[in-house]
Amino acid sequence: NMGRNDEGRAVVSEGGNNEISLSVEETNKLRASLGLKPLDLGEGAAKPKEGSKDAPIDMSKIRADEERLMKTLEIQNKIQEMKKQRQVASKVMAKKRSWRIKL
Repeated sequence: NMGRNDEGRAVVSEGGNNEISLSVEETNKLRASLGLKPLDLGEGAAKPKEGSKDAPIDMSKIRADEERLMKTLEIQNKIQEMKKQRQVASKVMAKKRSWRIKL
């Protein structure tokens, strides 16, 4: 039989299998004395899964992310267009220079 005395302390089982029952607090004290990390008491309970009833998805954040992505893509496209224009312009200028040299 496992149990606790009047003070709430762990009691050794009398069934002959020598089991000891400890509370989490008592276990943490023992672990600390052995230099081990304490057990989690569940105070930092897991956050509810996003999209569940307890933690609905925040659509405003998703929209803001999409807007930022679209702006980024627009800027990247403009940069690519300008790069192509510079390349074409440099080819045209190179041809003009070569025509001047031939004259």
